[in-house]
Amino acid sequence: MLRLIIRKMDLSQYRLTTSMEWVDRYISALGLQEFANYQEKVYHALAILRPGKHYDLVRDVPEDKQELFVKLCCMYMICIDTYNLNFSEDFTRIEKDHLILNKDGITIRKQKRLK
Repeated sequence: MLRLIIRKMDLSQYRLTTSMEWVDRYISALGLQEFANYQEKVYHALAILRPGKHYDLVRDVPEDKQELFVKLCCMYMICIDTYNLNFSEDFTRIEKDHLILNKDGITIRKQKRLK
């Protein structure tokens, strides 16, 4: 009998900490130009992500790039788009919130929690 074992992915260990050593580690491994190119690619992907849509990091990001992708997403969220992006609890998905105007014309976030 063949048994299929499905392991749940959890990429939360890749989220940012107070240490920025990962930047030097990736620049050393990839080279400055390749690191900058990948950062630009990730930032562009996040910028064009439509509200209500998400990226599935397990499906959409090669396994050898998942750590860097998560860290760059965190940097993007801190530096560029503080309010509109959310990770799932296990950091395997990132979604852009719907933004709506209330009756007073004030932008509010649609609260949707990723599973």
